[in-house]
Amino acid sequence: MLRFGAAGAGAALVPLPWTAAARAASVAPAEVRAANDLALWYDESAGTEWLRALPIGNGRLGTMVFGNVDTERLQLNEDTIWAGGPYDQSNTKGAAALGQIRQLVFQNQWSQAQTLVDQNMLGNPSAQLAYQPVGDLRLTFGSATGVTEYNRFLDLTTATTTVTYLQNGVRYRREVLASAPDQVITLRLTADKPGSITFSATFGSPQRTTRSSPDGTTVALDGISGDQRGLAGKVKFLALARAVAEGGSVSSSGGTLQVRSANSVTVLISIGSGYVNYKDVSGDYQGIARR
Repeated sequence: MLRFGAAGAGAALVPLPWTAAARAASVAPAEVRAANDLALWYDESAGTEWLRALPIGNGRLGTMVFGNVDTERLQLNEDTIWAGGPYDQSNTKGAAALGQIRQLVFQNQWSQAQTLVDQNMLGNPSAQLAYQPVGDLRLTFGSATGVTEYNRFLDLTTATTTVTYLQNGVRYRREVLASAPDQVITLRLTADKPGSITFSATFGSPQRTTRSSPDGTTVALDGISGDQRGLAGKVKFLALARAVAEGGSVSSSGGTLQVRSANSVTVLISIGSGYVNYKDVSGDYQGIARR
């Protein structure tokens, strides 16, 4: 449930917990209050519900952050990845069919006229092709048992999502933002006790993709957009995720990234697309992602 608040300089959209008892006990975190009402906050994760995840983006790259304790999901998008590829939608049969269509209209044979319009005058295909997700980066941490003081929020001033919780005496924190100057999505993981951050990370996608480990700290997702309305997908893309850890160890093999006993970790995510313009998808998508 959502509430419009009146504190601070303007009204805020404040998500409330689901039960009356939880509402009575729930208090906005200090960081949310410091955002001067320009924040969305929750005391539970999004689970599997896409609409409850928190969005961030930089105009070209975007992600939905689910905030789950056991497995964090970052659903990734790049703004030029669409189904199909360059095509000419023109239908050249329209002029020849116009006379017959007019005659059917004059004879009040509307359904027959409409059938001829559909067959001869609509573009081919007759509807725009669909926008495509790149896929997900999933970070697997392990059990979610024993978690207390869970909070996640989106600060609308800094365009940053944050998840915090206490588990087994350790306070964990995740922050995600999409940098426009650097053209990367960045995930920062910290804990208040050294050596507490351990997880594995791998890509997944509904597209035709291959996963790999380009080096010992990076995983890659190399793919192409989907087919639709009889048009083959032709937009190639590459997503990369690199872990930079302070303390502990980082390794990557077979498309899976492993971080063990780190003090803090920064994960950098880049995505390159082959899209150049509406008729050219031969761009250097790998070079864009690597840069």
